Amino acid sequence: MSRPVLVVTGGAGGIGSAVARRFDAQGWHVVVVDRDAERGGAVARECTGLFVHADATTTSGCEQYVEATLAKHGRIDLLHLNVGVLARTSIGEGFDPADYQRMMRANVDSAVFGVQAAFGPMRDRGGGSILVTSSTTGLRPSPDALYSASKHAVVGLVRSLAPALLEVGVRINALCPGAVDTAMLADRRDALVRAGVGLVAPEDVATAAQAAHDAGRTGQAWVVNAGLAVAPHKFTEILIEGEARIQR
Repeated sequence: MSRPVLVVTGGAGGIGSAVARRFDAQGWHVVVVDRDAERGGAVARECTGLFVHADATTTSGCEQYVEATLAKHGRIDLLHLNVGVLARTSIGEGFDPADYQRMMRANVDSAVFGVQAAFGPMRDRGGGSILVTSSTTGLRPSPDALYSASKHAVVGLVRSLAPALLEVGVRINALCPGAVDTAMLADRRDALVRAGVGLVAPEDVATAAQAAHDAGRTGQAWVVNAGLAVAPHKFTEILIEGEARIQR
């Protein structure tokens, strides 16, 4: 049996590199995608994998890493869409539209374009799995309102796409970690620790990513919080009479 293939975007550090290392240790072929050629290349070499230097926030970048993976391995078993940044602006005085759009490109566009790029090859092969990194702020209100909005969008995308993708054998889930101890939180880390916020190690998120994939479910938002077992969030379902009869 051939080895399964993982593609992880934002794979140069933090969650992405931890996921690459975990799946490599489990015997998977690993494809690391990042704009940071030095760090991303180092992770790929460590995993004896393929590095693709691409901007995963663009359609062309997503098509590039999908095509490179297919050329090398002929398949994608798990695509982990993991690009994300924090908001550096907020509503009110000093709102920066450019920074807001940069965040949305990273947090939302990378997920939409990644799913679109992988959809055809996964459908044609008869299936696959997609995992999108969201956040617990995608499941609850947050003081960082714009970042929270972007992560709510990711969860909504995953839950809404799940039924249609399953028709062609493709599963899609969201990974929703709390505060993860990565460089992205470096300027907030001390304040979080002083406030008693439990930080999640990237390796724990990687373990959760494997658990979410192995569960064989779809349309779930898997919560990863310090000190708690990894589990899908329980949503309150709202039924709209007749909606299921609408033709897509």
